[in-house]
Amino acid sequence: MRPGTDCWPDCVRARGAAEPPRAGRAAAAARRGRRGTWRATLLVPLLAMLAAAGGAARAAEAVLPEPVRAAAAEAAARLLSAEAEPAQRRAHLGAALAAAERGLLALARCAAGSQDPGAGAPPDAAEQAALAAAVARARAELERARAAALLGLGRVPEALAACRRAEAAAPGPPAAALLEAAVSLRAGEPAAALAAAERARAAAELGVRERARAALLAGRALLQLGRAAEAATAAEAALALAPLEPAARALRAHAQRRARLRYEGVALSEERLPGLRILSEVGPGPARAVAARLRELLPLFQRRFPLSPGDPRARFTVPVHLLAPLSYARLGGPAARARAFYQRDERAIFALAEHTPELVRLVAHEAFHAHLHRLVEEPPAWLDEGFADRFAAARLLADGTPAFLPHPVRLRDLQIHLRAGREVRLRELCLASRQQLYEERWVAAAWGWVHVLAESAAGGGPGARDPLAGRLERYLAAVLDGGSPEEAWQAAFADAADLAALEAAWHDRIQALGGG
Repeated sequence: MRPGTDCWPDCVRARGAAEPPRAGRAAAAARRGRRGTWRATLLVPLLAMLAAAGGAARAAEAVLPEPVRAAAAEAAARLLSAEAEPAQRRAHLGAALAAAERGLLALARCAAGSQDPGAGAPPDAAEQAALAAAVARARAELERARAAALLGLGRVPEALAACRRAEAAAPGPPAAALLEAAVSLRAGEPAAALAAAERARAAAELGVRERARAALLAGRALLQLGRAAEAATAAEAALALAPLEPAARALRAHAQRRARLRYEGVALSEERLPGLRILSEVGPGPARAVAARLRELLPLFQRRFPLSPGDPRARFTVPVHLLAPLSYARLGGPAARARAFYQRDERAIFALAEHTPELVRLVAHEAFHAHLHRLVEEPPAWLDEGFADRFAAARLLADGTPAFLPHPVRLRDLQIHLRAGREVRLRELCLASRQQLYEERWVAAAWGWVHVLAESAAGGGPGARDPLAGRLERYLAAVLDGGSPEEAWQAAFADAADLAALEAAWHDRIQALGGG
């Protein structure tokens, strides 16, 4: 779901704010038709407000120093550039974060100087009050710029803390509540996200698009809270404001599907694991089998993609619905195409519970998606699917050591396609959409590349003996640091002198697996 962007909200235009040069270029690029992510769509209106350093800096030019105003404008311009220039996204986000922190440091010096008797004639009470108010408002604006940059870099707990510091310093404009709601959703706090989104929806001064976004955020929070009927109503409100918004249509479909899943009169079997709640309408046996398998895999997920116990994202519980055929069929949508799926907006897993061995394998796959999406909002599709298949095929040896065996179905399919000359180029795979990964050849290649890269010796580099060694680690580091698929590709593979040789080495290893 990549709704379009609106980079300069009406409420900013009405105040007569001028776009800084970089922000203006970024806004123009977005208006020419670039499609943005959920993050871009929800944050850009706030970032445009910040681009002129907000009302505080403009209204207090006589008391706030130029470095504060310049830092706020630079932070917001860089944030907008990050959305308009995804190939340099991390660099822009890093620069935005540095500018916000520079502005906060300048503010602290300004506040300290106002209290220093040696800094000149002491201000009178009115001047002191004006300075204190200007400092508080500017601090809030800079903390919000910092929060937006941290969120883009995947540093969600820090972004949440910055949002809270901003609100404590000075209440923000209604558009700031959109940022707070987006950060709270990413942090696994749907109740806080709902409260912030409802504050934004209640504001009369927000433009139509911003009110639609507030309704979308409220709907997503309601869906995660299990209030499907209210989520559908919020989606309808968003569609009334923005009839062509694809994310609103998707939210409505998700909410309506979730509303069709009712457990009235059904005695559910339940199992609980860290971050997961298994709900079975087909008896305790399948629930226990799924729980036993996930107890093996959760430490492996955590070892490869660590999530601190203190991270708010670790506290969110993902429901796992094990459904009888009739209930599963009622879901429609993804249920018509697959026997299990993880719904990202709702943060829930749904699985068809017919054959317990297959059910266990399917839920293991989807549980990895749930784990990775706690850490990365939109991971590259090949990485998401490839690792999910890798973990689904993992086994624990007698001594507790994990053995990552080749996925039998993916290996068979991939070897058949490679022998027939139906190759998938690595660069195309790394930039592939989620829809492309629905095709058998692509999803098999995704597993194959993840498996071979992960099995290659760690710590390799340009002069390493194994040309594939270390590349997956570099790719993952870029993804976890908020990098776009293009940036992650550059980090891992741009130094390869001969990409065809890398692909040939991978091809040979795939054919050698399982005696192929």
